[in-house]
Amino acid sequence: MTMTHIPDDLGDPRIENRFLGMDKRLILPTLAILGLVIFWAGVIPAVNEAVEGDPLEPGTKLTVAFGVVEFTTAEGWRPSSAPVPSNPRLTLFKDGTTFTVAPGAWDGSPDELLDELEDEFDTAVSGDRAAIVLPSGLDGVGVETTGYDKTGFLAAFVSDEEFPDAGGRGTGIRVEASSEFDFDSDDQQDVAEMLASMRVVPADERGGTDEEDEG
Repeated sequence: MTMTHIPDDLGDPRIENRFLGMDKRLILPTLAILGLVIFWAGVIPAVNEAVEGDPLEPGTKLTVAFGVVEFTTAEGWRPSSAPVPSNPRLTLFKDGTTFTVAPGAWDGSPDELLDELEDEFDTAVSGDRAAIVLPSGLDGVGVETTGYDKTGFLAAFVSDEEFPDAGGRGTGIRVEASSEFDFDSDDQQDVAEMLASMRVVPADERGGTDEEDEG
């Protein structure tokens, strides 16, 4: 790699070596350094964001919280960050709609977990709670919500499967879906599809690799 050389002893620059009060001999080295700073601070993160934000193939299996929970994606959804198993929570987005899954240790009921979830989000309940039983056997409860600039859905699921390093406590799954526009039938169908594929992975099946999770 070519290194830009800055003279060790510049001395006091003469008038003909000055430009806008600066030593003209330092302008090019300074611009070179500034260019590198802009490149690493702006271009590289932008490239990473573009790669991480590519739409996932429909049916891509994703795991969250070191493989505790897994589900498959609907068509056209993008991850907000690299979808690796070590993520404690995972958010997907499509147009103006987001879908977030956040597992954690829990030893209460689905209703108690949903109470906590409602307190966490700045939303108002717009309907009655409804019991949800997923094909995997997960028991849960959900409710539609409205906010100042978005509508959506909150759900909580509970499993007796032990959450890692939680002293024998079970697993609770917080789910939040919201749209900046209208949480329309297409959004609802996608969310229902992803929820229907969700399960808590038994402890003896956990420990998949990042590559398995992304592919």
